Amino acid sequence: MDVLNCDNIAGVVVMSADVSIECVSTEYKALRVFSVVGLLIYTFAYMAFVVLMMFSLFRRQAFSDPSNIRRFGFLYTKVELDYLWMEVISLAVRITFVAVSVFIGDTLSAAASLAVVTMLWLLLHVYSAPYIQSELDVLQSFLVVSLLALAFGGLMFFNPKLGAGKRRVLEKGILAVLALMWVSFCALFVKEIVGKVQILEPRTGPWLRGAGVPISTELYDTFKAGFIYRALKNADAELLMDWEELSQMLADWMSNDSFTSYLSLEVVARFWRKLVGGFPEIVDFLAIADEESLTHFREFIEVLYKDFYVKKHVQSRSLHGHLNWKDRGPMALWLAMAPIQDRAFFAGFMTEAFKRVHGAQAEASLKARMRSQLSKILDCCM
Repeated sequence: MDVLNCDNIAGVVVMSADVSIECVSTEYKALRVFSVVGLLIYTFAYMAFVVLMMFSLFRRQAFSDPSNIRRFGFLYTKVELDYLWMEVISLAVRITFVAVSVFIGDTLSAAASLAVVTMLWLLLHVYSAPYIQSELDVLQSFLVVSLLALAFGGLMFFNPKLGAGKRRVLEKGILAVLALMWVSFCALFVKEIVGKVQILEPRTGPWLRGAGVPISTELYDTFKAGFIYRALKNADAELLMDWEELSQMLADWMSNDSFTSYLSLEVVARFWRKLVGGFPEIVDFLAIADEESLTHFREFIEVLYKDFYVKKHVQSRSLHGHLNWKDRGPMALWLAMAPIQDRAFFAGFMTEAFKRVHGAQAEASLKARMRSQLSKILDCCM
């Protein structure tokens, strides 16, 4: 980037990085061509590659393919698939940083531009929290906050009314933010190293000598490292055999290339990710529920999945979409607890409202959906 910057010294325009090269010389023009090509490859070409690759994998639903994970996994395996667009946003922000550094010569304007871009980036990141590990979300947030502090600090340094004392306070504040980010990075780095050691030790620990029991790695990414370490350390042969059996039992479901993995775009996989994401206690419930409770749960989930989640792609108009977010929970609770007569009245009113808002076809569609699940209600109100 320094190649593109020139300074006027005593009427002679020279390259900022090397004053012996004039900006009108053939040598400078050649350097400028190489610089521009490098910038284009570093910014737009790489971003175009990422966008095209993501689009191709999404269109083919091939994120979970083992060969794609090996070749392109560095682009998406750390990110939730619903927020892949944040990777493109991050690249766009980097391109903006480069463009501002190259094309905006005024330092004050550059700092202001970077402050605005960084603020928008921070808001998007906090909204999406795109990484599958919360630690990475925290680290990224600290990074963006640090960049924001540097940008605003740069703006404040150009304030002519900023005295020497306030300037020193500002410098200390910026250094404190950077120090906090560094401490956070070190803490997360140490945590990651400890996790790797905890995963490795159960396979090589001295308590395994003579046990003659293999330790499967299938579930090492399923459970947290500390849990596995404490559960298997000094375990007897029987418990290790149980772990191996559990690993074989769950291998086809937990592997990254399974149709249920977090890299899968199958409708059923996305449904369960959303369900457990909104109500994580379901895992504990299913682990201890008796057979009768499981039967009722499966019946409910089957109806929820087939008649509502799957069909929403076909039936775009839904009652849920017309409710404000703040009252969706209370409305669901009321519908679950209300007497059947009250729900019948509610259903009748909603079908008429849908007819007036969306037309007779939407009314008929809503009635058909309600009739399949709430036949008693519709019999009362029609």
